[in-house]
Amino acid sequence: MNEAQNINNAETQRIRNAEIARDPLTASIVKPIIGNILFDYEGLKNFSEIFFAILNNKVLEIEYFSFIQNQKYKYIFHPHYLKEYLHRWYVIGYNENEEKYNWTLGLERIVSIKELPNKIYHPAKENIKDYFYDVIGITKEENKEPQLIQLKVHPDFEKYIVSNPFHPSQKNKKLDENNWRDIELNVIINEELINTLMPYIHFIKIVKPKELLDKITEELLKKETLLAEDIQKLIA
Repeated sequence: MNEAQNINNAETQRIRNAEIARDPLTASIVKPIIGNILFDYEGLKNFSEIFFAILNNKVLEIEYFSFIQNQKYKYIFHPHYLKEYLHRWYVIGYNENEEKYNWTLGLERIVSIKELPNKIYHPAKENIKDYFYDVIGITKEENKEPQLIQLKVHPDFEKYIVSNPFHPSQKNKKLDENNWRDIELNVIINEELINTLMPYIHFIKIVKPKELLDKITEELLKKETLLAEDIQKLIA
């Protein structure tokens, strides 16, 4: 490679870095590797600031609105990792107020962000990507271990599940005598697993564990109760 090519490559890299610095989400070099971005998603307004705080090991004061408690909180937060799930972005990090690692905040619920330059940054204690490997979504309860999930998938639907697995741990086993596909997952049972299975439950049998079958049954009963209430309103 000659000197002119070296200079040209260096200038191209400088332009790309400047573009990313302006906004990592809209930079042309970043777009191809992020993908599936909903640009009307409210949380994107906080993405760049969180992105660079992680990149530069910055401690933040975050004002956060909890949808569940319906109130605001202020956290001293050490951001470690950005994770997308169902078109929403989450930041995972150390919550200094609660003294807990792997604390998760939804970006669309962040009201304000302020950098705390005099605070010492606490890095992650483990690889966050590995930490979330054995769950679907972003909910991981402490002290819960992955379980072997055994499912049977209806013949009319099994090709969809084989070609688009529920989780990276999915193993597509043999077809049984009725052409139902045996499938195994090795994951922690959480709300996101149940929500993932529910839309397909008329095509799936839960073989084990009983804990998952009980939770799915509970959800179905709730839906049946709500449906019965709606029908009563219509005929009243």
